[in-house]
Amino acid sequence: MGLAAVKYADLHNNRLTNYTFSYDRMLDMKGNTAIYLLYTHARISSILARATEQDFASFSVDDVVLSHEKEKSLALTILKLPDAVEALVQELLPSRLCDYTYSLC
Repeated sequence: MGLAAVKYADLHNNRLTNYTFSYDRMLDMKGNTAIYLLYTHARISSILARATEQDFASFSVDDVVLSHEKEKSLALTILKLPDAVEALVQELLPSRLCDYTYSLC
């Protein structure tokens, strides 16, 4: 996790601004850090593992209803991935992808 924290912190910083190296910030469990994203990934993986135990053979996409505001927000954020990648490529700023990834949380 330490190496991931350093790599993510390096990518997260905008290359056009001053770089501040801080282990405390890199290893923070809150905010836009690798540790927080890894924790979120572990939680989502656990949910997906439990979901695979369910029988979704009769499931139809038409049955999906996004009724909660957070579900709608997440769906809209997921749809913005192509825009985030395009911005990353056009501006050559990997920090754009880090910001997008954090916005999914």
